[in-house]
Amino acid sequence: MERALLELRDQLDREARIRDPHIKQSVIVGVETIIAEHEAGFWTELSPTGRKHIVVEDFVREWRKRVGDIGRAKIEFLYKEGDLPFDMEFDLGHPDPAVLSQAAAQFKQKLAGYPGVYDVIDTAEPGKPEVRLRVKPEAEHLGLRLEDLAEQMRHAYYGDEVHRFQRGRNEVKVMVRLPRNERDSLHGLSSLPIRLPNGGQAPLGTLAEIDLVPGQSMLIRQDRQRILKVQAQFDSKAADLNALHARLAVDEIPRLKQQFPGLDINIGEERQEQEDTARTLIFLTAIALTLIYALIAIPFQSYVKPLIFLLGAPVAWAGAVWAHWLLGLPLSMESLVGMIAASGVVVNDSLVLLDYVKQREGTADQSMAELILDACTSRFRPILLAFLTNFVGFLPILLETSEQAQFLVPMTLSLTVGLLIGMTASLILTPVCYDIIESRNRPVSPPEPAQQY
Repeated sequence: MERALLELRDQLDREARIRDPHIKQSVIVGVETIIAEHEAGFWTELSPTGRKHIVVEDFVREWRKRVGDIGRAKIEFLYKEGDLPFDMEFDLGHPDPAVLSQAAAQFKQKLAGYPGVYDVIDTAEPGKPEVRLRVKPEAEHLGLRLEDLAEQMRHAYYGDEVHRFQRGRNEVKVMVRLPRNERDSLHGLSSLPIRLPNGGQAPLGTLAEIDLVPGQSMLIRQDRQRILKVQAQFDSKAADLNALHARLAVDEIPRLKQQFPGLDINIGEERQEQEDTARTLIFLTAIALTLIYALIAIPFQSYVKPLIFLLGAPVAWAGAVWAHWLLGLPLSMESLVGMIAASGVVVNDSLVLLDYVKQREGTADQSMAELILDACTSRFRPILLAFLTNFVGFLPILLETSEQAQFLVPMTLSLTVGLLIGMTASLILTPVCYDIIESRNRPVSPPEPAQQY
């Protein structure tokens, strides 16, 4: 990892000096390597020149490509505020550990075949070897259970507490176990004397089958069931993560459950929280729009006119979705928050416009078309200023290139584009719909009688 990083640094330094020969500082100014018992880590800091010319996603992608395959080891890059070491997570559960491992291996293979998915791993990390016992039929006839064997083995190697006393402020436990030279190896394990229910003794090797098998370094249980977590990284430039989750829920997961009966597959906790938050936001938005409808229906004394004010909200949402598609950004939770915020401002623009029409509708000697045209002309300036002030305020976030602020870009984009498209709807769509409704409610004047000559 470190060698690949230094090679990439040298290449970037050469490219930077070709662009500007006066650059003396390297694009990377700090590398701290931390070696622990089971992991190693790097803290890398980019120089001001590096932050100006390097796109961190491309930098990480090139670094990972230079590292290549390193076997069971997994690589995690954290370079965003609140970033997680994985983009996708699934919880697989089954009563049979062998079936669970087989299903997880097949699911990882299927998941790795989708475009944009890489570094697919699971939490089935191998641990230290462990001794497993299986009671022989002869021992079962003697009334010996597996729990009895495990307890006596524990007493022999770990110890059995026979006494406890107080020494000053400390409590001392007296443990009885095998001598150290007999506990340091498993050579004499099969000859360990086991006490039988009838009071006799027999060697462990005649009562149980002893196997030395690889253990598990970590066991995860959820709702009293052992689960395996399948985790993966995802390249958002190659595909849409939301579309991939939807495809997995429709195709792969039901097919895997049919192939392995009793298999339970759930999305990770992070994704579940996002979906729950999205459902909550949609529900609260519906309540807010209902309250806005009620507050507008009372002064206008109409059930239809409040709907005209709310027309700007879906138009603003459509504009935000269009902007994300145009820039190649996936819709996220931050995008949804920006769309909801934009809908409130757009409804306020329509309210300001039509309130002007309502106040002058009974007093001005004008047709409805002339009155609406006058309202759009008079209210164009405050509506435009409301958009411009919001746009100028959010412009620094839209132009921010640091990775710590990138999660705010979708929300700001939804808000600004939603306000722009919603302003257009408030000045064109809302007045036209209002005029159509008013023309239907206007009494039709009777035709003038024909004159006879």
